[in-house]
Amino acid sequence: MLGKFCRLFAQKQPVSYTGVLTHTFYWLTSPANDLVYKNPNYKPVEGQAGVAIYCVHGTADRPAAFTRIAERLIEQGLPEEVESIHLVSFEGRGKGLSIDDFSSQLIEKIKINKHTRVMLMGHSRGGLVVTKAAEDMAEKGDIAPLLCIGICAPYSGSYLALPPLSWFSSSVSEMELDSPFLDELNKKLATSTIPYHFVEALEDGIVPVEYGYAKSYLKDHPNALSRYARHGHLSIMSSHVLVEEMGRLMKEVLNPLPIKKGGEVAITRHESWGGPLIEDYEPPKAVLGS
Repeated sequence: MLGKFCRLFAQKQPVSYTGVLTHTFYWLTSPANDLVYKNPNYKPVEGQAGVAIYCVHGTADRPAAFTRIAERLIEQGLPEEVESIHLVSFEGRGKGLSIDDFSSQLIEKIKINKHTRVMLMGHSRGGLVVTKAAEDMAEKGDIAPLLCIGICAPYSGSYLALPPLSWFSSSVSEMELDSPFLDELNKKLATSTIPYHFVEALEDGIVPVEYGYAKSYLKDHPNALSRYARHGHLSIMSSHVLVEEMGRLMKEVLNPLPIKKGGEVAITRHESWGGPLIEDYEPPKAVLGS
């Protein structure tokens, strides 16, 4: 009886609400400066730089937005090549900075830390920041972006990015629907060679479904999108399954499976709406949010 109740609670609990509460708790009780986590399993390889993971929070958030993700990644076991996880803070917050301004600060932090191999992940606006940084670093060639994950990031804009906020914040205006910045960024992603992965939350009221990924990139990389049921814009950061997926993506990038020439390549195909329903998916039903 108790087991049945626990399973029912796990299935029906309003994680989109409880996740918001825990996210807010971390926001209120966390410092505003950079946070660094060392990987206890890191094993240096002679002649090869270690990998550093950089996490970028969204608008009006703090570095600790990624605290649970960082701690859970370490707990479940990071790849041995990963040296550290960095939760990034920024100068000039609240002064109307652009996404390019934040991206430049991120790249400067990476250079100061002398990291040359990085993985990037960003939530909301942070997803656009890490994407811009990844493309700029790849273009210059001195820092290698090995993986970039955008979590509920408005690649197609957000209907909440409106005046008067957009009058005083360059980054907000850049997140408006059909903004020139997003148009240019998506054009770059159409030909990008960087491994990207996009995450959408099905109960996201800020970045709705279909707005949280780069359509130009997904055309050639149909498995680069995941969708999570019962999660909203903030609660997605509390998802254990998201952390598991991140770990899998990191391992796939660092230790890719060899593809035999002439052999068949197994492709996992998801539902027609474009991505795997990570939580609450019950084959053969194809109803969103079931």
